[in-house]
Amino acid sequence: MRDRLKKSEFWSAMVLLVLHVAVFPIALSVLVAVKPDIMSAEQINLMYYALTTLLVFVLLGRYLRRSFDGLVDAPGRCLTSFALGWVAYIALGMIATYALKALDINTDNLNEQTISTMLSSDRGIIIAMTVFLAPIVEESIFRGGIFCGLHQKSRVAAYAASIVMFCLYHVWQYAVLLWDASYLLLAIQYIPAAIVLCRIYERSGSIWTSIFFHMSVNAIAVFSAGSSAVGLLH
Repeated sequence: MRDRLKKSEFWSAMVLLVLHVAVFPIALSVLVAVKPDIMSAEQINLMYYALTTLLVFVLLGRYLRRSFDGLVDAPGRCLTSFALGWVAYIALGMIATYALKALDINTDNLNEQTISTMLSSDRGIIIAMTVFLAPIVEESIFRGGIFCGLHQKSRVAAYAASIVMFCLYHVWQYAVLLWDASYLLLAIQYIPAAIVLCRIYERSGSIWTSIFFHMSVNAIAVFSAGSSAVGLLH
């Protein structure tokens, strides 16, 4: 794998992980509780991702710049990784869907339902957040920080940690808010994407390939307004 993280960059990514997953959501929840009419849900989510995106470029800007060279130097490899990623994503997605049905687990994507509801209120904000900001933030943290950082020591650990953290990140809030641990099983929905995004990054040598792939999946999901063909990764 071409990319390498400096030690300071790895720890910067870990700080971003804590801020994005815990600190910012809690702070925004307190803000809304104190001043419920200060912003809409759509505006709060946009601010949440915009703030983390800004910090990503401040703390990991040099890493992103270095990784962009991999995209420019080997566009064919990146494009092939992107295309094969879609084939693998669709195939693994079908397997995950069958697994959920076999386990008698509700296959509705809760994140997708939430975003679909928000789309009716402010489509522009939701598109900006899900198609552009979320992929940059999530790929920089889960693939750039966790996967790339650990890959330098253990490929197996890199895949395992990145996949588990990415999947739980998308469902843990439902388990906590609804006080039902069974919602954690919905993490199965995100395993195909987690595997494919790691492999795309590893094969292409540029985090930007996985960022653009993530953007493409979210864009299709958003513009199809909840189609069952492609699940939202946000």
